[in-house]
Amino acid sequence: MLREFKVDNFKCFKEFKIENLGRINIFLGSNNVGKSTLLEAIFGYACGKNLTPLLENTILRMGRNRNQNIYNLIEKSLNTFNNKQNLEFSFEGKHDNKNLNTKFNYKLKPGTRFGEIEAELNPNYFIQQNETNNPTELLFNIEVFENNVRAKEESVFYPPINNYGMLAAEAPFIVANYLNVSNFKDLAGLVRIYSMLKRENSLKSIVEELNKAFHNEIEDIDMLPYPDGSQAPISIKTLEGKYIPIYEYGDGMQKWFSMIGNQIIYKNSLHCIDEIGDMLHPEAQGFLGLNLSELAVKYNNQIFATTQSLEFVENYLKYLLDTKKEYLDEIRIITLKNIKGNIKARVLTGENALELLIENSVELR
Repeated sequence: MLREFKVDNFKCFKEFKIENLGRINIFLGSNNVGKSTLLEAIFGYACGKNLTPLLENTILRMGRNRNQNIYNLIEKSLNTFNNKQNLEFSFEGKHDNKNLNTKFNYKLKPGTRFGEIEAELNPNYFIQQNETNNPTELLFNIEVFENNVRAKEESVFYPPINNYGMLAAEAPFIVANYLNVSNFKDLAGLVRIYSMLKRENSLKSIVEELNKAFHNEIEDIDMLPYPDGSQAPISIKTLEGKYIPIYEYGDGMQKWFSMIGNQIIYKNSLHCIDEIGDMLHPEAQGFLGLNLSELAVKYNNQIFATTQSLEFVENYLKYLLDTKKEYLDEIRIITLKNIKGNIKARVLTGENALELLIENSVELR
């Protein structure tokens, strides 16, 4: 597992280091303190030299909007760096297995259009596109160093079609999954999770867990094609035999199905979950926490999640205390705070955080 993580010159982090990570790590803090940015950094580290998901989730952050203009993407690229006069950021991790201890540096070499947005950039940074018949425009080059050794350099073009200009395929450093608001609502993604769970004969156990939070309303999960044979969304089969599309059950059901399903699909993996307790009823939050704890241990996964909700943290920890107290040792509650422009972290074990909440009524943040 990842035990220490360091970030340099990435967005709100000038220099940031966090130690004593656990199997399940929950980042707690106010708005704009860097919780989601830290998730992006950890996911970027897992990408390693696999640049397409790194671009998609940490630099260009395209999401569902594939039609952004070039200046918007330039601004996103520049805002990746805490110091825009140094267009290089790095991620470094230390693991239980010391052979995995690795540092990745990413150096951006901008195309000439960057000067139209940021006039004070060092002119020596700029690179020209080679004269070709290619209708796309060079956005930037990105150079990757692994443990201070130059590993590769790739060109990224605008518009970002065809896999950002046909970047070379590369295996990730660590298999990782990123779940945020946009992709847990992606119906095609839910169908993919359903399909893989069906192949693994894991749907029955998912239904059992969902029923703990949804009052035993579910008999099965299925996917029935429309009469013309086209693909339909996955549906919940109720005890009355009705088939109801999963989105009709609300965002909480879709998010829970995604979180639990991904734990089973991506084994021996790193999971980044944004706003883990959002959209879930308080009574369901303890069940979900236990689900994730059990599955993370069973499938050797490591979870990094954000939340603004002290209520979720308290419901999660108290439920474990009453059911599987031993899982408290696997949890870290990590509070982030901005102190004079520097992000600081306080790391508590699940048991210590619970003591502060219950015995002393102390504000974790």
